[in-house]
Amino acid sequence: MNDFEKGKVLRDVRLRLNWKQPRMAKALEIDKTYLSQLENGRKPVDDFYLSKAEGIEKANTIKEEVPGEYRTSQGIAVELIPPEMLEPLWKHFQKESHRVQGSERMRYQEAAIVITREQTRRGLS
Repeated sequence: MNDFEKGKVLRDVRLRLNWKQPRMAKALEIDKTYLSQLENGRKPVDDFYLSKAEGIEKANTIKEEVPGEYRTSQGIAVELIPPEMLEPLWKHFQKESHRVQGSERMRYQEAAIVITREQTRRGLS
């Protein structure tokens, strides 16, 4: 894949997240001008940025993986999730935490911990 194609992947991830360049640049820990250059194929795109962008996208879809009635603006209202959904969600977050790195991995691990605590609180584990 050449730099133009990699830049398109970066842009596509950002657009799927419905983010503007400044927000994505901040998440990637780069300058927004540099992100623009990467997205337009004017600078070489390191695979690290592709991996990180895809991890950010995955982490930001955690809330979408939980039915709407259990989501809040702050995250997941885990106390509202029915008992039969807790175990599959926990397994999902555990599995995904091994596929991503850095802060994205921590988010998945934190989600799994929150679910574990809720299972314990309910006497389910």
